[in-house]
Amino acid sequence: MRESDSIVIIPTYNEMENIEKIIRAVFGLEKSFHILVIDDGSPDHTGDKVEELIEKEFKGSLFCLHRKGKLGLGTAYITGFKWALEHGYEYIFEMDADFSHDPNDLPRLYAACHDEGEHESPSKSYLSYWAARIPIMLEWSNRIGNDDLFFAFGPSIEFRSNERSRYKLGKRHTVTKDVNMNNVGLNLEARLGYGFFMLAVFNVSVVG
Repeated sequence: MRESDSIVIIPTYNEMENIEKIIRAVFGLEKSFHILVIDDGSPDHTGDKVEELIEKEFKGSLFCLHRKGKLGLGTAYITGFKWALEHGYEYIFEMDADFSHDPNDLPRLYAACHDEGEHESPSKSYLSYWAARIPIMLEWSNRIGNDDLFFAFGPSIEFRSNERSRYKLGKRHTVTKDVNMNNVGLNLEARLGYGFFMLAVFNVSVVG
């Protein structure tokens, strides 16, 4: 077993064809990484294959969490992040099992975090831009007592310019960079209001 300050989280569902290949590719790197597989009860027994590899070769550097059923990629990563933090890992990476992410990029990503960004971690970030928005909203309203309840839903077209990203590193340094965004975006908005107070605003960017 090789010690490591880094772990790679790999969510799986029916990845029997790829799982051993991706595990060996990561463990074959010069830089030592541990691996945590989050398996969502794969019918093709991907999780069982990982357990076999743990028992035969990679005990202490390969780990597997078994979940009952396909619970989704997002919750798999959240589960993996919590596990990694609880076990003291300093650097957490995520990859797919199908080689859509190249394992050979891991040492470069680690160096960017550990060497180039040592003692500096983003504490606050901002994204700003000028925008003109044209809403196309469908509205419904109804009077309840002396107040009006209204609901509005629909798309809006947004024209953007002067995009800037600012983020803080530690307590002292602030970095400002230009950001290349699409000049035209489409948003989906839903608004609920009661009287003079806005109760909820929901804004989802559909095309960024």
